[in-house]
Amino acid sequence: MQKRVRVITFFIIAVLATTLLPNSGMYAKAELGEEKETLEIELGEVKVNNVDNEVEIDVNIVNTEIETGEDVFQENKEFGLESNILENEKSIDCVIGKNWTLEQDETITGNLYINNGTIDLNGHTLTVYKDVIHAGGTLYINGGKLNIEGDFRIQKKLVNEEGKVIYKESYGVLKMTNPNDHVLVMGDFVMQNYYQTKDSKVLSDGVLEIKGDFTQIACGVTPSFYACENHKVILSGTKLQRITMEETYSRFNILELKNTSEEGVVFLTPISEWKLESDQVVSGDVVVGVRTIDLNGYTLRIKGDLIHPQGTLFINGGKLIVEGDYRIQTKSVDEEGNV
Repeated sequence: MQKRVRVITFFIIAVLATTLLPNSGMYAKAELGEEKETLEIELGEVKVNNVDNEVEIDVNIVNTEIETGEDVFQENKEFGLESNILENEKSIDCVIGKNWTLEQDETITGNLYINNGTIDLNGHTLTVYKDVIHAGGTLYINGGKLNIEGDFRIQKKLVNEEGKVIYKESYGVLKMTNPNDHVLVMGDFVMQNYYQTKDSKVLSDGVLEIKGDFTQIACGVTPSFYACENHKVILSGTKLQRITMEETYSRFNILELKNTSEEGVVFLTPISEWKLESDQVVSGDVVVGVRTIDLNGYTLRIKGDLIHPQGTLFINGGKLIVEGDYRIQTKSVDEEGNV
């Protein structure tokens, strides 16, 4: 039995046992009416209209404990919806398991979970009010804009035996190859994936702008974050931002520090490669990694120490200002904890 139903999220009457999944074919259980009768439905195509907080879905009734006559499940019947991970009546999480190409701007009022398939923004804007958890599949910006109000984690989200949420390695791919690509992350950006981005050049253009911390976690395949050609990362937070790049050969292409706070930006790991495209200020210490920092005619001001154990610091017509010490040495700690 194929029916189209209109779900209005203001009224919590029907409870789905899974989140909405565009083009999923997944099963869900629903409770309808005052007596909470139970039927099992198969989710089909999902269309979200966030202006009116409405969701339209095609469903197949596959098993039911009640009669599914027109008086119970009519076409365009309106009933309420609450997801099992819904935090409030106006917030719906979305789980993607198959291909989804945007035909218009879309908004997801909860978290976005990408498990498989390809999300193609197709020149449109996708806004996510909470986090994006990218466990698998491809997120193809394709000339569009992705606005994330929370964190962007290219990781898999799990719950351990103690009931604590943990994050593990991902097979997700972020693809930015168009000069119009723009990803804005209001929270933290965390990458912990097996996919190598160097040879594929999936980070070759566009802008990744981050308001929180940047963290790249090593998981055995290097380099998983390898920006090239015209790709740019902008750190534009209003409080302290921390950069961690665990894999030695992962790298930024163009990195702009536009942090407006007194705390600024600090590097917690060595900088393997950085070519300046404007004057830059780093609040803490800087350790030069295995490759090259190229001032490219600009000024680099380091408010802490500059530690230079390896790699090349290419002044290249620019100006280097170090407010602390400049040590062309390797920094180590002895058994007593002394530097």
